[in-house]
Amino acid sequence: MGKQPSFQFYPGDARRDAELHMMSFQSRGVWWEMICCMWDAKERGKLFGTSEQLCRLLGCTPPELQTAIHELSVTKTADVTVRDDFITVINRRMFKAAKERQQARDRMERYRERKKSKRKGDDDITPPSSSSSSSSCNSNTVTKNISASGDAVDGEKFFLTKKKRKLSGKRLETFNRFWEAFNYKHGKAEAADAWLDIPTLTEATVAAIIDAAKKEAERRKNVIAQGKTPKWAQGWLSGRRWEDEEYSKPPEKDTRWEGL
Repeated sequence: MGKQPSFQFYPGDARRDAELHMMSFQSRGVWWEMICCMWDAKERGKLFGTSEQLCRLLGCTPPELQTAIHELSVTKTADVTVRDDFITVINRRMFKAAKERQQARDRMERYRERKKSKRKGDDDITPPSSSSSSSSCNSNTVTKNISASGDAVDGEKFFLTKKKRKLSGKRLETFNRFWEAFNYKHGKAEAADAWLDIPTLTEATVAAIIDAAKKEAERRKNVIAQGKTPKWAQGWLSGRRWEDEEYSKPPEKDTRWEGL
């Protein structure tokens, strides 16, 4: 772990720490020496050793160390464990911060490894030949082993949408029927995405959509004649325009001249 050269110290926090000020002035001095040693310890925030070792490290006498250990434990200023003259003292804030920094480093290292592996895997892929590339670009409809959901099924065709999704099976067949009925050959890939986004596509819904699409194709002649821009299939489908009243209700009968 890379060592930071300094740590933050907040005098206000230290002055307001009631438990810390319950300790004697001498024990507070020993505690400060412990904090400095913990910062440079192999496991930051944690100090351990025998009484003799800690006395040499901190520059205090055995009675001074014993008093400080007792007061740290009683006031809960630190986590203290004593077993067979082997003492462990933990600064909770420093120990937790060091652990979180190490976890962040580990996450970053794992991310870099995944990114490196992905880049290596991409480099190992053999690029397609120029002939196969040109033939695949000629048409969006390709024969491959997939199903409508993208699962493998031998010999089924699919249409590649604008969002690179695969439209196949019954969805492809009904979309082609709609596309012919709508009869405005612009934005087919975008329209295919909108077709896939229709959540429930029953035979009745398909029939209603195709019927409304035919009516829209008839109305489009007047729209173009008036110099207006007709609606593309994607927007028409996304807006669920087949549910508009003008498509669903029968035309009103003109009775103005009846009885004459």
